[in-house]
Amino acid sequence: MYSGYVCSMQLRKQNTLFIYTERRGEHALRTFSMPSSTTSASSVSTIFWRIQATRRTMNAIFAKRFRDSKALRSLGTKSKKIAQVSPRTVCRNLFVLEVEFDRGGGLFSVSKGIKLALIDISGTLHVGSQAIQGGPSALKKLRGAGVTVKFVTNTSKESSTDLHSQLMGLGYDVAREDIHSSLGAASLLVRKMDLHPLLLLSESARMDFENDYDYSCADSVVVGLGPERLTYEWLNRAFRILDNGGQLIAAHDGRYFKQEDGLSLGPGAFVHGLEYCTGKKALVVGKPSKEFFLTAFSSDLAEADEVVMIGDDATSDCSGALNAGIGSAVLVQTGKYRSGDEERAKPPPTATVPDFAAAVEWIINNS
Repeated sequence: MYSGYVCSMQLRKQNTLFIYTERRGEHALRTFSMPSSTTSASSVSTIFWRIQATRRTMNAIFAKRFRDSKALRSLGTKSKKIAQVSPRTVCRNLFVLEVEFDRGGGLFSVSKGIKLALIDISGTLHVGSQAIQGGPSALKKLRGAGVTVKFVTNTSKESSTDLHSQLMGLGYDVAREDIHSSLGAASLLVRKMDLHPLLLLSESARMDFENDYDYSCADSVVVGLGPERLTYEWLNRAFRILDNGGQLIAAHDGRYFKQEDGLSLGPGAFVHGLEYCTGKKALVVGKPSKEFFLTAFSSDLAEADEVVMIGDDATSDCSGALNAGIGSAVLVQTGKYRSGDEERAKPPPTATVPDFAAAVEWIINNS
């Protein structure tokens, strides 16, 4: 999806459509407000639609006509820069009406607003044992605005039970079934593939797996953040299993995460070390995997373009979500965030805000 603003204008001639490009702010307002004339119409090969400046909701019939417009689908490559117009023109925000062009197929979609928020946990809701300031009340405010929330996390050090207890202890009202973790995804995959993995996980994280078997029979390896098992002895056992044809599964391959005393090494170094030594490619089940995002919610809750992702990792959280087809992604400047992360991410986040409370305000203002 493209960021920016799109104006809804009153149709002034049947079967004509104009998407204004490359003009911003007051200049766009002056242009859209100018009287119609035969000369101006011919000069742009079509007729402007006027801004409906006082309307704050999109008429469903109008949206359908807009979506189905043959003229819209037939627009050329210039239409890829769509409606990058300043809010001062009182144009409609793209979360109300979103347009996506594809040069080959003329793809187009209409979004009705943000219905669901996928929220990262570590670094977004808390850092270590401390909740992000204003976080619990912001979560209540988001729910009060009618937005459904789900929690998506690569946290692989705690079981889902322990993670739920931790969040409740920090003041967050969270249902356990609303937590979608990379550990849970890895456990589900192990059961589906009928594997008996060596678990390079913490004692708490191992609770999410059926691991009452002899590791001498292990046919695969699962790697997460388990410092007590990321030693030479355990990694060498993992190497031998993989060298014998075993499957390598990574809860995630994060480079680092934020603790109260600073950034700390993530499991990615160990995952890629095993890849390097064995020549195998790990099956990464957590963020930024497309499947991880899309299995976090069902279509009866929201369509992908009606979902927003909130997280502190510009690449794993934001770019991963956008690449999976999630409608928007908000980067918070807490947790592992470092200055300039949003500029290095491809694609970049839809918005960058100071913290979770600011992200909630952004969602409410853009719904």
